[in-house]
Amino acid sequence: MTVTELAVLHCLAGTKTPDLKQLLATASKVQSAWLATNQPTSPSTPNERGEAFFQQVEDPSKFLITATWSSLPSHHDWIASPENVSVFDPIRSHIDVAQTSLRHVEGRLFAGPAAGGLKRMLDAPVVSVGRTYLRKEMKAAAEAKIREISDGMTDFAKPYEWRWGWVVDGKEDEMLEFVIVAGWDSIERHRSFKTHPTQKRWQEFVDLAESTGFVHYERFL
Repeated sequence: MTVTELAVLHCLAGTKTPDLKQLLATASKVQSAWLATNQPTSPSTPNERGEAFFQQVEDPSKFLITATWSSLPSHHDWIASPENVSVFDPIRSHIDVAQTSLRHVEGRLFAGPAAGGLKRMLDAPVVSVGRTYLRKEMKAAAEAKIREISDGMTDFAKPYEWRWGWVVDGKEDEMLEFVIVAGWDSIERHRSFKTHPTQKRWQEFVDLAESTGFVHYERFL
């Protein structure tokens, strides 16, 4: 099953630095070369894979890495590779490894063309990432509600696309995690959703959850 990597890392400097940006760019090139050799049937260019690096607006010390993998094991193969170790070791001195968060979401959240003439999220000035936590027995109702309000969400998010999926890594006894991502011209544009007619039906989705929240990112690589 195709999955999207969502890795959130914490910069020790309090924000991204030119040195860290260069290390990440180098890691991206090494990863592309490794994919071309070791997973030749998978897309290897960053654009094809929806690979991008974002800085969080609410907390600039955090940055997000996104990428598409053909499966969860395929990403783990990269993580265990000598090539990854060689490029990640220099990055360690710039981040708080203990605060790293890694999740995999089913499907392609950022890769591929946008549907229906919409613009790709990766080209948007701002990307929102929402995480919702639900009890397992609420999954069917939550998914039905999202599909029910899909047209309204698409109408509001225009000209950019939005996508969603369930986190696939986690223990059986843990709550489910639902992720929704969208592109925006500005944070203010996203926040204006509270006046949109679909907001009331979105609240019905929120009422099914234990908790939900959004943060915003700006792409830097």
